[in-house]
Amino acid sequence: MTNKNLTSDKGSIWRKWDLHLHTPNTKLSDNFNKVGEDDIWKTYCDKIENSDVAAFGITDYFSCENYFIFLEEFKKYYPDSTKVFFPNIEFRLDISVNQQAEEINIHIIFSNELSKTVIDDFLSSLKTNHSNAGGTKISCRNLQPEQFVSATVNHNNLISCLKENFGKEKPYLIIAAANNAGLRPVSNSPRKLAITDEIDKICDGFFGGRQNVKYYLKTDRYETDEIAKSCPVVCGCDAHSFEDIDNHLGKFVTRQNPDGKNEIYKDVTWIKADLTFEGLKQIKYEPIHRVLIAEHEPRKPVRRIESIKFNFPASTFIQRKNSNEQQDFCLKNLKQPIFFSDYFTCIIGGRGTGKSTIINILAEKLNENTDFFNRSDLKINGLSYDIENDLDNYIEIVGTNEVEFVSQGKIEKLAEANELTKLIFEERIKEIESEFIQIESDYENINSKIDENIAILFKLISNSRTKKEKTKEKLTIQKIIDSINDARYIAITSRIKTLKQELTTIENSKRNYKLLLDELRVLAQNYQQSETANEIDVRTQEIISTIIGIDEINKTEEQINVVLKEFATVNSRIDEINANLILESQNLRAFFLEKGTNEETIKDSQKASETLSKITSDIENLEIQDNRYRASYQENTEIINNVSNLYDRNNTLISSNLSEINNKLKINDENVLDINFTYEFDNESYKNELFREFYNTFSAYHISGTSDSRVKEALFLIEPDLELLNVNYANFIERLNNILIENNYRKENNYVKIVTDIFSSKGNYLIYLNLLKKHRYNLSKYIKINGFYGSRELESCSFGQRCTAVIVTLLMTGVKPLIIDEPEAHLDNKLVADYLVGLVKEKQFDRQIIFASHNSNFVINGDSALIHILEIPNNNVYTHKTSTTIENTENREKLLKLEGGREAFLNRENKYGI
Repeated sequence: MTNKNLTSDKGSIWRKWDLHLHTPNTKLSDNFNKVGEDDIWKTYCDKIENSDVAAFGITDYFSCENYFIFLEEFKKYYPDSTKVFFPNIEFRLDISVNQQAEEINIHIIFSNELSKTVIDDFLSSLKTNHSNAGGTKISCRNLQPEQFVSATVNHNNLISCLKENFGKEKPYLIIAAANNAGLRPVSNSPRKLAITDEIDKICDGFFGGRQNVKYYLKTDRYETDEIAKSCPVVCGCDAHSFEDIDNHLGKFVTRQNPDGKNEIYKDVTWIKADLTFEGLKQIKYEPIHRVLIAEHEPRKPVRRIESIKFNFPASTFIQRKNSNEQQDFCLKNLKQPIFFSDYFTCIIGGRGTGKSTIINILAEKLNENTDFFNRSDLKINGLSYDIENDLDNYIEIVGTNEVEFVSQGKIEKLAEANELTKLIFEERIKEIESEFIQIESDYENINSKIDENIAILFKLISNSRTKKEKTKEKLTIQKIIDSINDARYIAITSRIKTLKQELTTIENSKRNYKLLLDELRVLAQNYQQSETANEIDVRTQEIISTIIGIDEINKTEEQINVVLKEFATVNSRIDEINANLILESQNLRAFFLEKGTNEETIKDSQKASETLSKITSDIENLEIQDNRYRASYQENTEIINNVSNLYDRNNTLISSNLSEINNKLKINDENVLDINFTYEFDNESYKNELFREFYNTFSAYHISGTSDSRVKEALFLIEPDLELLNVNYANFIERLNNILIENNYRKENNYVKIVTDIFSSKGNYLIYLNLLKKHRYNLSKYIKINGFYGSRELESCSFGQRCTAVIVTLLMTGVKPLIIDEPEAHLDNKLVADYLVGLVKEKQFDRQIIFASHNSNFVINGDSALIHILEIPNNNVYTHKTSTTIENTENREKLLKLEGGREAFLNRENKYGI
């Protein structure tokens, strides 16, 4: 059971560890009492197995005897358990430094691979303060029961015996107690402070609480200038009874102190490692990132890819584009799922083993277009395989469907021009900040209102022209009618006009009646009833029910139809009007016949009378229409006027988000300069887009052969800034004319004529102002992000510096899983080793990171939680995968063969002076 190399599919994962609990028959303070009829060891084993703690330090004073008794008992009751146990021997040193004059307690946690004989040999060689009758010091192994309470050992002897018995292998960790019976020196005693430092130096870690963590991570904690190694702090329940186990094992417990305040009494240790002694040792090398004292499991990134699985058939090949040559697909025999750590996964392997292929397939499947499949086709049964739209499930991905994929080519692209700054806004601000969704929606609504107002202005301009033409025509006809100065003629034509107007009014009413019902039908047809109705939905449904209840609305299972009513009184009046019109036309004809007028004149006069009535009605209808347009224009304008507030909201949001990003990118490291981003309104892009839409809108004024750029030049003689919105039409025209004269622009030039012709209409000027509002307030569209590396703009930095800025920015910002293909490709190896590996360790708690890499620093010193080693064995073409962790010694040799692997392991140990 103790030889299991328990590596999770997800690699190094967080589990609860309790490295300090005692067993029944512990040498001191044994408070384990039998419960019921069960054997006391059975009860103990049950409680251990049923706890949520994964790994235990089975503890006793100066002895390992109870540890091995427990192993036998536990194996008897739970032979298939996944729990893991380590012998923890607690010693009392012969010196004290704390205020209570208690001797220091120090623990040796041994590898669970060691036999009882080996540990007993060590205990036999370690002498205590007790002597036998002959004056010979008694070893720990030979202490009598009554001697345990007062036994002590010398720390120098302890270290000597460990070296003598175990040499350089060090299959143990030395853990001192930081608090009770621990290293709490009397601050005014230089001797005791020096002793504290001396004991500190021999320790690999400390038993304590979260209040001790910061102190033992410090490297300047010694009284001298000597640099201390950062050490991990762990806690244990120190159970001496079943009650202790029930109340404290794996639990966060608080209690009131004498001052009446709540304090932490027992806490929980989380360790991210395999359930092996080699896994436990990782807390020495990574005291910050491998161990945490907290009530709850350390946070995981919210979005995670759990695994990818390939089911490629035998007929899968790779074919380079523009080539007929096919090669066998190295991944098609890789059938087992490839899991990913929640934190940091490295895929390593030589060239051609498929590491880049795997992450490119992963990205392509999740809708991230890659350069990889622009160069090659994946073919199945001779046909190109569409990875994104995989109907045959040849690729199965479990987890999020959102990732950020960075190929080698993308790193280069982001390092060029302003691609990184675009990414900052599009993917680090807009995509993450949820309020932008509402802002974008509000912009769309305002822009639609602006477009409506522009359309209304064109209609008003058109109606104005039509009214002028009809008014002119009306005057002409009126003159024809007025030329006949006869009371009888005037009376007849007046009656005809009145009847025509009444008939037109009825026709308008009928048209409006049908239009209203059609609109009500559309409203009712498009309404979707909410499944969970709130008070607003209830009222909305009442309104829809009222609409459907109207007599003219006919609802069937499939659709809603309109059935217009017949209005008998109105129809009767129409018949009566038509009859009267016939009668009056006859009267008019009779009038002209009496006067001896010829047939042609009679018809012309009759037509003039009827036309006058129609034109008068048309002009009145245009006025009614214009009033509606103006009302709609005003309603839209009230909404549009909110665009300045929207701009301010957008500006504030961008500013706060960019400030947050810049704070993250303040880098206190000699290897990397601070990265900083500023923003401004891109006036050039704004003017280009404003002119483009302006010229398209007024394309009817274009004169063939005229240069667009010259028209733009003339248009922007008056700067299209926000101040222009407050300039009325008359002042604008005056300014435009003055500027043209001052700058010697000839109005005969086509490009000037186009602009002056357009602005000869006040309506066109209002259209221009609407276009200006549409564009000038749209900060999201015309934002310009400027990047700096140190004090220099990114664009003026070297390619290597820009690549550094890209990688650091990608790692320090963003929330999606980050997948990078060979991030080290464009970076200095010293930068990777001295800075980026630490950054990766820190950021993996904020976002899942997956690297395809051959750089040992990322893999080992970056503390990868899961490593997939890809190989293609000799005389084979298919990829073989070995999944492992840094602490998995069975695969250590493969990691050592990694380029710089042996040095990376040594650097990892030497980093903390281990």
